Amino acid sequence: MKSTLVHLFKTSLRRALTSLTSLTLMGLSSWALVDYIDHRCAVPGLSFGLIVAWVCLLAALAWLLVMALSPLLIVPALLSDWARDPWRDEQLELELPQLDELDPRHYQINPQARFKTLYSLAVIAPLFITHLSADSFLTRFQREGSARVALRSPDRALRLIGLEQLRRQVAMGRAIQPSPELAQELIGLLKDPDLEVQERVASVMGAIKLESATSALERLATEAQGEGAQRLVGASLLALGQLKGSVVDESPARAALERLSGSPEVMRRAPYELAIALGMQRLQRPEALERLYTLASGVGGEQKVREAAIWALGEARDSATLPLIARGLSDEALSVRCLAANALEKLTAFESSVPLRAAWPKAEKGQKCPLIESPKGAGARVVMMPDWDYQHAIIHALASTDDPLLLTWLVEHQREVPPLTHRLMKKYYEVLVTRDKEGLLEEFKRRNRAALREEESSHE
Repeated sequence: MKSTLVHLFKTSLRRALTSLTSLTLMGLSSWALVDYIDHRCAVPGLSFGLIVAWVCLLAALAWLLVMALSPLLIVPALLSDWARDPWRDEQLELELPQLDELDPRHYQINPQARFKTLYSLAVIAPLFITHLSADSFLTRFQREGSARVALRSPDRALRLIGLEQLRRQVAMGRAIQPSPELAQELIGLLKDPDLEVQERVASVMGAIKLESATSALERLATEAQGEGAQRLVGASLLALGQLKGSVVDESPARAALERLSGSPEVMRRAPYELAIALGMQRLQRPEALERLYTLASGVGGEQKVREAAIWALGEARDSATLPLIARGLSDEALSVRCLAANALEKLTAFESSVPLRAAWPKAEKGQKCPLIESPKGAGARVVMMPDWDYQHAIIHALASTDDPLLLTWLVEHQREVPPLTHRLMKKYYEVLVTRDKEGLLEEFKRRNRAALREEESSHE
């Protein structure tokens, strides 16, 4: 083996050819590796093996390059010492430049140290150049490359594993900036013959905030047919709900959800997911949410749909929806009543005081609001309702109204409440007293007097 390698370094011409060949092979192997893994490889294990083999090849080519250039970059003696046969104590013939005995390189250069430095640079340089020139290839492969390879696999299980890798990275808090190639792979998988793969792809699109998939997700929500269509519609709606643009500047996902909320077929197939998506985007679509709530209030209506509709109305922060949210305070389900109180708190509207005070007599001490979260398929879960006491939730909402009538109402209703709720009532009472002394409640007092006169005239 060694004698064969010596022939590569025998003359200056051969050393030059060896150097040029090593550099060429470094470039070609790097290009071929990136091209194959990015566009054709469909076996994750093979992609890892190819990267390991590529690094080993670069290490071998770097050794040939440094050894071929060592007479110029280090000292000729390095190559001649390596070529010596230790068993026969013979010097294999090499045509090397001769250094004068007084040449300062004899004592200024440490051949072994310089060789290690140059060899390290020769290995690292092609890795670094490939990484930069191929859109951060190494970190991209770690972040999404192996998943992309799995997504191309004909094996359904491997495709699901690739999608799970992307989902897990998001769950671990790692931000994924999807490349155009990954976006194309995922959009293509929306047409996968396997229902579970399609559903998982939609979920991943939402989790990684793939806004370029908006039109594909909208198309899936409107065109899904056959068995499992309801699941696909729900998954696509939840994904659109996560593609959040600015509340001020309309995003494609918000526009798509506005169109879908007007579709009776989408409402019928996935009412719960539609309400969740509208709430996540904070879209002001009260007519659609009112219809969802009304449909879910009938015989056989789903409680979770009413919960999602009331929550979404609160997320929109639109005071015009107050009458509809107030309907939720009389719902038969405690969870819906809790969400309605929480939604009225988000409105921070003076008008919320009347329905909240009207709901108080039905709020029993010890009634606990259940912890309600958005569905798992919506990516990072959103707490729709914290597990508060129901009376506490009502007082919390009343604290956002600044109603002067509460100065007496809080005193009259402070008995038979849990200690935490009593402390909140006392704290808010003190705040109201301070605001009243500062004259900040006068406008609300005038509104109350006007409402009282209107009520008295209606009874006459």
